[in-house]
Amino acid sequence: MVLYLPSTGTAIIQVLSAEVGTTLSINAPAEVIQGQSFDVFGVLQRVDTGEALAGEEIEFWQDGLFISSTLTASDGSYLFTHSIIDTGP
Repeated sequence: MVLYLPSTGTAIIQVLSAEVGTTLSINAPAEVIQGQSFDVFGVLQRVDTGEALAGEEIEFWQDGLFISSTLTASDGSYLFTHSIIDTGP
């Protein structure tokens, strides 16, 4: 009988996660008053389970220009407070 001595080794394991669809609710007023602050808010969730997604970045853009970003809270919610100075064409 052959007696084998203990040995050690290392391995690299790459863990891949499947892509999961998300849904982002967006709540904003239909009309705002020039120069007056208003809120844009909502919730980010997984499509498959409805689970809220915390710590994910949400970006706020206006007319192709980046305005701000925020991270979702533990319940998946986010909030931007903004005002529009120009009335546009």
